[in-house]
Amino acid sequence: VEPMLTTIYDNGKLVYKKPTLDEIRETKKDQLSRLWVEVRRLEYPHRYYVDLSKPLWDLKQKLIQEHSKIKK
Repeated sequence: VEPMLTTIYDNGKLVYKKPTLDEIRETKKDQLSRLWVEVRRLEYPHRYYVDLSKPLWDLKQKLIQEHSKIKK
């Protein structure tokens, strides 16, 4: 599991080092290589299953409960 959010600005200051084009290519190549071959193939690919982390699942359940209450 990898975090998907990265801080770009903090208090109005740029704190993110922009990757070079070569670094972006290498990152994407690495990410693609970690996918199953069955998912990467173009003909009849398998569906890619995505699961929620425990904190995200808990947040989802909390929001569902909060917004599904009958308000009088």
